[in-house]
Amino acid sequence: MSSASKYATQDILYDEAIRFLKTVTADSKCYACGCDVWEVASDGNDSRNVLLVPTNTSFNGKLSRSLLLVCKTCGLERQHRDHKIIEWLTANPPESVDCTDD
Repeated sequence: MSSASKYATQDILYDEAIRFLKTVTADSKCYACGCDVWEVASDGNDSRNVLLVPTNTSFNGKLSRSLLLVCKTCGLERQHRDHKIIEWLTANPPESVDCTDD
């Protein structure tokens, strides 16, 4: 089994992760300090993707990963499971732009 196939989901594009966070968690403030500015790490191998951290837990028999966010003020960390982000992105595809003139 390749290392990629043991994970529950695929990589998540940075822009798509931001779309998820702005829509689903728009009013999320740090519960430690109240700051509403979070830093999202990108994958060092491919800066188009967010960094997904292994959780050492499984979902449907495959290892789960989490998107890690860090409060810009106090450094508190929060996590979102990758399979939940992928489920939301699948159910809420980006709106397409019709560039044709009528």
